[in-house]
Amino acid sequence: MSLPDQFFYHFFPVGQGLFAAGLMHRTGEERPRFLWVYDCGTSSGKHLIERSISNLGECIKNRKRIDLLVLSHFDHDHISGVCSLLQEFKVGTLMLPYMSLAQRLIVAFEEDSGEPDDQLTEFYLNPVAYLLSNKNEGIERILFVSPSDNDGPDDNDGPRHRNDPQESRSDNGAEIDFESDRPNDEDKIGLMSQLSSPENKTSVEFLKQGSSIIVRSHSWEFIPYNDDPKKLIPDDFEHKVNVERANLLSANDRGARKEALKNLKQAYDQHFGSGSEERNLISLFLYSGPIYSSWKDYSLVCDCSGTLRSPLWWSYVRSVKWLYCNFIAPRDDKMRSRCSILYSGDGYLDSKDRLQKLFQYMGGRRMQKTGVFQVMHHGAETNWHKGVAAAIAPLFSVFSSDPFRRNLKHPHAAVLQDFWPYGAVRVDKEVGFSVHGFLYSRY
Repeated sequence: MSLPDQFFYHFFPVGQGLFAAGLMHRTGEERPRFLWVYDCGTSSGKHLIERSISNLGECIKNRKRIDLLVLSHFDHDHISGVCSLLQEFKVGTLMLPYMSLAQRLIVAFEEDSGEPDDQLTEFYLNPVAYLLSNKNEGIERILFVSPSDNDGPDDNDGPRHRNDPQESRSDNGAEIDFESDRPNDEDKIGLMSQLSSPENKTSVEFLKQGSSIIVRSHSWEFIPYNDDPKKLIPDDFEHKVNVERANLLSANDRGARKEALKNLKQAYDQHFGSGSEERNLISLFLYSGPIYSSWKDYSLVCDCSGTLRSPLWWSYVRSVKWLYCNFIAPRDDKMRSRCSILYSGDGYLDSKDRLQKLFQYMGGRRMQKTGVFQVMHHGAETNWHKGVAAAIAPLFSVFSSDPFRRNLKHPHAAVLQDFWPYGAVRVDKEVGFSVHGFLYSRY
């Protein structure tokens, strides 16, 4: 009988931010066959993200390639560590939610960026050009996810063909399969035009709407979901951005670009005022899990670990969780069937309508397989409505936040209470969280 494959989900302790990773292993091999990362940032201190990037390298035995890097959106506390990550790792595919230039500028102004000399301004104005700068030349593909307006990918119940399990592996990682779309508007074409020079080896593509990403050699799937709020952006603001487009994207005339940014910041203040939450409405959800029909059996196991620097009450809770995870839950049928993970970034599930749209896109069968759920926006009340936890019903609900930053109040008490029966776990500046699972006997 062959040994099972293994998979791991890691949440690193970065405080107010998010840095998560997943990997797939052949049993007996030190390095993972496939590695993905979801977000890489914090606002609690640069040392936290640097420590976690170093820990990731140790965890994967100094493997130097990330097969799939996903950025949910462009808030500082989700992307502040990306440049450091790209200095340490090559990337097979970098996946981003597609946002129009107007949407990117809204995020920039909300993040107190948008100044000509601000490094992040370059990213917001043209993420492709920024990511393909010399220091980030190790990206093989940039993949944009357009708004998820249609139904999601079919949830096929039959087993999928897969390659020989004894196939050879190299540090180039496993290949992914997906369908791409051709861009049909000026902004998308502009993003792709950055590859016009022959020395660029990075491709820019757009994922076909309603499709998934398959790691066929591991019978595994990724499904991104982009809930787009473009309808909430006033036409007048969009028009002003289009008028200034040429000046904004001109790297040669900094004076014209500075004036354009000034004009658009005034238009932003006029339309949105203070405290806009538009930026968090643009956040890429990501479902990741095995293609269940390709495996005869599967199970999830928890790896809880406490720390002496955690508050006493939380150490006690974690001890109880450790007993549950290691002695009770392994005999629970749910642990043998819910092996998928659902990341939400700072996404909104603040109404039944938004929750229903997510379920419709992902498919009920997949949502029922969700064992680990990353709670939206660090547990903010504005991104939630009562009943979200019961609808998703995960085995573990992960809150990645710095609860001692009183001004943020993350996680909010009502959100924590809603998710408490569903394995609420806190990831802070000192305590991370990991689960791993097993996949048995491919069809």
